[in-house]
Amino acid sequence: MLTEAQELCRAIEQLPASAQQTAALLLAFGLAQRLSLLPQDVTEGHERRASAFEAIAGERAYQDAKHGTVVANPHEVGTWLMLISVHLRRAQDALASADHPGGALDALRKVLAIGTACAEQHGMPARRAQVTPPMGHPANSVPSGSQGLNPTLCDAAKG
Repeated sequence: MLTEAQELCRAIEQLPASAQQTAALLLAFGLAQRLSLLPQDVTEGHERRASAFEAIAGERAYQDAKHGTVVANPHEVGTWLMLISVHLRRAQDALASADHPGGALDALRKVLAIGTACAEQHGMPARRAQVTPPMGHPANSVPSGSQGLNPTLCDAAKG
């Protein structure tokens, strides 16, 4: 598993700085999950979250291939919001015209990826407020950008 972690750390280092923190957090979660360091209810919830993030990342890769990167083809925030609005309307229309939410979820994936592209280009302020978890559930906090990452994860993988 250490070799796999080393390869993943090398891949993370090749990502744009704006994506490195998220990728490193997902790597840390995946390693903790595989080593059974997380309780089952936390693991199941994060598996769904990781799956959703994977779908959004896949859509972003598709968008970059089709339209160019946000560096090569930048937009103002208002333009990103207009694109989100158009695709959100498509999601709503798909939901209204179907017996199942598949088409709406497909369009929603696009909306979330467009929002991600906007955040990649313009930055995204971290949430500052602390959220109190429901009774009986562990806090699932993610460090803000100002807190930084624990550099020992990839350092340990480098050996």
